[in-house]
Amino acid sequence: MISLQTAKCKKPYYIGEELIKPSLIAACNEVLGQSAASKMKDIPLSNDTVEWQLYDIEKIQKRNSLKKIKISKLFALQLDESTDIQNSSILLTYARHIDRDESDMKEDILSVSELSTHSTSSEIFEVLNGFIEEIGLE
Repeated sequence: MISLQTAKCKKPYYIGEELIKPSLIAACNEVLGQSAASKMKDIPLSNDTVEWQLYDIEKIQKRNSLKKIKISKLFALQLDESTDIQNSSILLTYARHIDRDESDMKEDILSVSELSTHSTSSEIFEVLNGFIEEIGLE
């Protein structure tokens, strides 16, 4: 939960170890006593741990999105080409589909792929086709 909130607030991952964990320990010690405070010391909030947890959350969300897209009768792909701060071409692939559970239109980012220096239509097609084959989307 703390890792997710850290990411949502767009804060550096080390804030958990430097600010949040000491604050939790102090608050628990004050309100619930020393035994509760000592349990707070066991919460892993290092920079690497937060990164791993966010990576796991991202994998689960992507798997759930793909599952919903695959069972949806209709979906649409949208492509957007952009450049990053290193002037590399990036291909963003979005999918829109109807979520059967919520009967609502959803939009998810399916992939972020780097393109070579020449972003021709044939290269974009190759990158997109490779991704579609990799995830097993028809």
